[in-house]
Amino acid sequence: MIGLRKLCLLAIVSTATCLTASAGNPAPAHQQSLPVVQVASASSTTVNLQDTAPSGKWLLIYVRANSRTSEMMLSKLKADKYGPYLDRIFIIVGNVEPAALSDFTKDYPDILAAHWFADPKLDAFQQLNLHGVPVEIGLKDKGISWGLSGMLADGAAFDSTLLDWVKTN
Repeated sequence: MIGLRKLCLLAIVSTATCLTASAGNPAPAHQQSLPVVQVASASSTTVNLQDTAPSGKWLLIYVRANSRTSEMMLSKLKADKYGPYLDRIFIIVGNVEPAALSDFTKDYPDILAAHWFADPKLDAFQQLNLHGVPVEIGLKDKGISWGLSGMLADGAAFDSTLLDWVKTN
């Protein structure tokens, strides 16, 4: 078990070094600033994540419509574990139009109360300098602290990674 935790930490640290951000708002020295990321709400309103970012620790999850691994990852986020923290979870769905976002979210009733956004032209995907999906990013205020590309095969380690972050605000 200790070996798995070290592997998880290594994956997180390695991925965090691959995430790049522009110099928007200053972040602590150990963090990269969240770049200007514009996405669309279900009502087609353009939203800048920097303007809606909560204070403290939060998660940004990027998935794509019609991606099996994205769908599998979202299905693992269950209300009994993630429910109390959904106000700190922001999910961007690439390749989906804002008008179709509500239909997409219906497949994930356990996390329906999270903040959902559409990225139809993959602009946010490029602004965040991502290279695959799904991606989970741990942020503190407006600074990127770590990132995880894909999902861990060990469900308990995956939940622990995400939940330990949002629980300790």
